[in-house]
Amino acid sequence: MINTIGPIIRMINMLIEANTALTLIRRSAIRPSRSRGSAMAAFLKATLRLLTMNLTSRNSFSV
Repeated sequence: MINTIGPIIRMINMLIEANTALTLIRRSAIRPSRSRGSAMAAFLKATLRLLTMNLTSRNSFSV
């Protein structure tokens, strides 16, 4: 049980990062600016981190 707390907290943090980046992308779609590219890059980075963490931590979750 304790072994699953760390990966769950990391996953929640990454979901928050992805959500924040998506919010920035939506705002920049309404009011385009130079920061749209960096918001998109932040979203892709958070998504990739979430996917790789999910793939690498499958064995660390115990039921």
